[in-house]
This record gives sequence, structure tokens and C-alpha cells, in this order.
Amino acid sequence: MMFKKSSLLLLILGMAFAVLPLSAEETKVDGLTLLGTGTVFTDLQSNSTLVMRGFHTKYKEPIVGMYVKQNNKSVSFYMNAVNWDQLKQNLIKTRDQWETLSPTQFEWTGQVRGYRIGNERSTLRVSMQGKTTLDSKRLDFSLTGGANTPTRVFISLTRNQVKMLVDEFYVVDALLRQ
Repeated sequence: MMFKKSSLLLLILGMAFAVLPLSAEETKVDGLTLLGTGTVFTDLQSNSTLVMRGFHTKYKEPIVGMYVKQNNKSVSFYMNAVNWDQLKQNLIKTRDQWETLSPTQFEWTGQVRGYRIGNERSTLRVSMQGKTTLDSKRLDFSLTGGANTPTRVFISLTRNQVKMLVDEFYVVDALLRQ
């Protein structure tokens, strides 16, 4: 009876120590300390997903990562505080002025180069797709990046998804202030 209790305790401790290194690795992504992960947004038309994550560099600099995965391709776009604030302001205006936005709204922005992480840098282009008889108005994100061969992924968000994405900004900001 005593042998079973001690072997059960050793088994539980062994499993706990086996899991600890995995959880420690999960807090590091691309050499950054992961603070938290936001909601996954899905575009069923292009089979894409978008998720935002908050990070700190080893110097405690806040970084926001935007991960878009489309089919078997993915691109990571990292923003420092300046790019993050610009994106937030633009998308808050987009959410608030959705009805009056034109498809040419983001033409002046062009491509935004992301923060370099692990010798990789990606670019982000935001555009608006106007309402048609077949589909509603959408906000499009196109990301290009990768180590060797540039990869391009695309996700298109509806008005409700843009509202939820802007709500996620406040969650990410709270993580970055930790």
C-alpha cells in the first residue's frame, strides 16, 4: 500500500517536471516573452486566420505581433509602439466611420514595414473592399514576409470582426503595460 502511494507520487512529480520545460518554452516566441494571445479571427472566404499577441523584448520593449495564417502559409508581422499606435488610431477611426469609408480610404498608407525579429521583416498593407451586390464592405489585410522566399497571405474582416479587433486592442494594451 505504501509502495503504491509513493510510486503514484513519483509518477505525478515526474509528469509535472516533464511539463514544466514545455510551459517555459511556450512563453518564448521568436525570442520574445509572450504576454498573452488575443482572439482568433477567421475569414471563411479565403480560409485565413488572424491573431494578435503581446510581447516584451529582452529589454522590456513592448512589441505586438500579428499572425496571419492562410492554408499552409503564415506570416508574422511585428509592430513596435509607434506602428502599434498608428494602426490602433487608423482602425478605431475605421470602426467609428465604417458607413462613410470609401474603398480608396487606405491608398495613402501604402505598405508598412514591420519590426525586425530574428532577421525577418514583413510588410503590411491595409485596404478597403467596397460593398457590392454580392458582398458587404470588408477591411483587407495583406502581409508579405518570410526568411528565404517571400510569402504573401491575406485576410478580409467584416464590420463586426473589425469592432471585435478594436476591442482586442485594449486587451493587448493592458498586457503591454504589465
